[in-house]
Amino acid sequence: MSRGRKTQADVAQWFRDHGWVHAESIAASLPGKDINGMPGWAPEVKATRDGSLTGALKQAERNTGENETPFVVWRPDGYGEERVGEWIVALRLADFTDLMTQIEFDQGPEMSPEDALNLDTRVLILEAAVKSLVAGRAS
Repeated sequence: MSRGRKTQADVAQWFRDHGWVHAESIAASLPGKDINGMPGWAPEVKATRDGSLTGALKQAERNTGENETPFVVWRPDGYGEERVGEWIVALRLADFTDLMTQIEFDQGPEMSPEDALNLDTRVLILEAAVKSLVAGRAS
């Protein structure tokens, strides 16, 4: 299995292990998102040594459906599957700010219960990631 396909499978497994039980890696030969089964999100997975983060985010944006947030998971060199939690995630500043605002002020647009549940899950994960970053800077 190629490094890219393995990386994509590892990311899908990571998300399944963290609550997106339907996260599924999609064959590279198929168009669209790299991982399906994550309502509200449009992931693009990259394991390239060289490449454009902006280009990867634009690719994620092209594959974004209605009410989905595009993001990129980037696997750095030297970071095997045992370090998947340390891989890089990138998203647009506007999307990140929206998520942070919802965390900080516990507010958001009116939405269906299903969308609210998906948003709550995303906010909890982002909140944990921010706390982890802050804790890492403090040490």
